[in-house]
Amino acid sequence: MKQKLHSFLLVLLLFCGGLPCGALLHQWPTIEPFWPHYPSRNVTVLTGPWDFGMSPNATCDPMTIRYGDIAFTTTMDVPSAFDVAPMGVLGPRHPCIFYRSLHRCTTSHQAIIKFYAVNFYTRIFIDGVELGQSTVGGYTPFEFLLPSCGTTGQREVLVVVSNTMNSSTCPTCTGGDFYFYSGIIRPVIVTEFGTAATSLWINRIEPVTLDYVKCLIDVRVVVEGTLPSPPESVLSLSYGFNAGPLGANALYPLVNNTAVIPNVVVPDCKLWGLGQGNLYTLTVQETTQGDTMTVRSGVRVIGVDSSQPGASRLTINGEIVKLVGFNRHTQWPDTGAAVTPTQEEADLKLLMGSNSNFVRGAHYPQSPSWLDRLDEAGIAIWEETLGPGTTEADMHNPWFMENHLCAVRNMVRTSFSHPSVIIHGFFNEGPSSSPSACVGYARSAAEIRANVPSQMRLVTWANNHLSLDVCIEYEDVISLNSYPGWYQNFGNVTYPPIFWQEIITFMAATWPEKPIFVSETGGGAFWEWKNDSATFPGPQWSQFYQTNLVEREASFLARFPLLSGVTLWQFSDIKANDGDTVLCGPCVYKHQGGYPNNLTEPWDCGYIDDMCTRPRGENNKGAVDFWRRMKEEYAPIAEAYRNRGP
Repeated sequence: MKQKLHSFLLVLLLFCGGLPCGALLHQWPTIEPFWPHYPSRNVTVLTGPWDFGMSPNATCDPMTIRYGDIAFTTTMDVPSAFDVAPMGVLGPRHPCIFYRSLHRCTTSHQAIIKFYAVNFYTRIFIDGVELGQSTVGGYTPFEFLLPSCGTTGQREVLVVVSNTMNSSTCPTCTGGDFYFYSGIIRPVIVTEFGTAATSLWINRIEPVTLDYVKCLIDVRVVVEGTLPSPPESVLSLSYGFNAGPLGANALYPLVNNTAVIPNVVVPDCKLWGLGQGNLYTLTVQETTQGDTMTVRSGVRVIGVDSSQPGASRLTINGEIVKLVGFNRHTQWPDTGAAVTPTQEEADLKLLMGSNSNFVRGAHYPQSPSWLDRLDEAGIAIWEETLGPGTTEADMHNPWFMENHLCAVRNMVRTSFSHPSVIIHGFFNEGPSSSPSACVGYARSAAEIRANVPSQMRLVTWANNHLSLDVCIEYEDVISLNSYPGWYQNFGNVTYPPIFWQEIITFMAATWPEKPIFVSETGGGAFWEWKNDSATFPGPQWSQFYQTNLVEREASFLARFPLLSGVTLWQFSDIKANDGDTVLCGPCVYKHQGGYPNNLTEPWDCGYIDDMCTRPRGENNKGAVDFWRRMKEEYAPIAEAYRNRGP
């Protein structure tokens, strides 16, 4: 079955179905699909069909292949994951995958092209000339300044992608218990400057809440291009709120590409908070060249209340909060990691139905469209860089650290304006029990703090070493991963509360100034295996056992007063990584003839080999299955979260 399906995918890639594969001038969308917006620029959203191909050479080097050796055989929608395949079946892994598009542009005008996520290595040619490459890893945004548009009024964008993930092309691809879907998985947006003479432009706007009571913010405006030179190192700016008119321009000192508009009062202010998606829009114009950008944000401050000894708690706008929710991977069966707006809405509805007010974006930077939805819903999120499975050696590898820290910067800067993002993290279950690894943790935490103030983001990492973590001094929040009752003391569903009370109490006493999270815990179940009539607490992989385990754990953690937050593992079932996909393979399906016709409809299993590490090629610990059908634990979790303590 695996070989048959894999061959089908390769045939799909090799033929155009009789259609020509030359790049065409598509009618691309011209409205940004998420924030920020660019009122003064011509916007081209390269969402739609691109020419697509794959090198016939399995040893092709994506870093050196010549433009003239690239060919196309079919088309592929962007964004999408080109290697979507059934659970337990590998999609194609290949060093050289090709994409090409054409778009209209204005002669002599420059532009910015931003890729919001390409999995995993990316090399870019513009009109046949190499522009640059990205080795920061998948799911991570990056951008380039495009050369001036030529006299044809057209621009070709050609992208070489590799999903073979070696340490040269993707040093941050260090592993992870999830399938690495590949391709241009998030939008590509070109923003062309309004005039050919534009030599200075706004790169980003960063609103920093100073005082939530007075609704007072600083507005940091970061510019690129030809900067004013001393003694005229000032920036002429005007700004306005909520689609209102811009005020008079004024001059602001420019230091390190950044001007600060200080002590700005947000008009008609309502605070952003949990369940309160109160937002404002802010437009800033650089008045000498006219470049303009609009961001959306909210007034809110993150803090720590240590007034009770040994019981530090996280606060939002000065109020102690209890954060409850799930780890969520960006995966659906039919779209892979290129999740659609409709699928994001479905996930948000399920999160809200579970009474979650928090989600951990495991294990990579998040889509801006998803963050927009969380902003509007008043749901907080922990966002982290790609990099599960990092090692002590990685912490001392200059190539790894260079790319990792670049990924940290790109993540923080891209999501800066989103009030839902309250925590940034890195190195899921990394080598934090080794003293020599702490240099990597210290540098990563410092990079976050250098780019965003502490009242806007706190720093953490998911630690499975518990009290043996020796790098804790560098984080703001202690986050703990463990699976009592599943990997430890399986069958004893009364054990998790005992385990967690002991470890949390110990960590609180040892680090009294730091809030504590349980960042991963839970157990697995197959959607098909309800087995409610089994002897308590039920067999492994049954929904009966999962519910008996997780209901008790969630109820305890949601009310334990020393704990600031909990994210159960996990929101939905997901496709397993390559190793477990090969090792476990698919289940035996109920459907007559095996597989259904598509991955949009649920594929129910008739037989599952439960002796494998990831049965049927999935991580089965979701509260909903891969198709978002609720498991039996969903309702008890929702009740536990509804009754969460202060």
